[in-house]
Amino acid sequence: MHQVWRTLTAALVMGLIWLVCEYVSVTTAVVIVAGLVVVLEGSIKDRLDDMSKALEMHSRKVFPELWN
Repeated sequence: MHQVWRTLTAALVMGLIWLVCEYVSVTTAVVIVAGLVVVLEGSIKDRLDDMSKALEMHSRKVFPELWN
């Protein structure tokens, strides 16, 4: 169900960007997309950091001889 909401949100954002391109201006749409990228960059970085910590913990359990 979580994936459905993500897909619907992505479709909504794409539709809104298309509407802005079509009826306002392409420049405004580019600025909006750039703003979204800046906002999402922090959360993507946090997710990648969490994944790298989890991988490190797992590798410490599986290969303890490499961490001595």
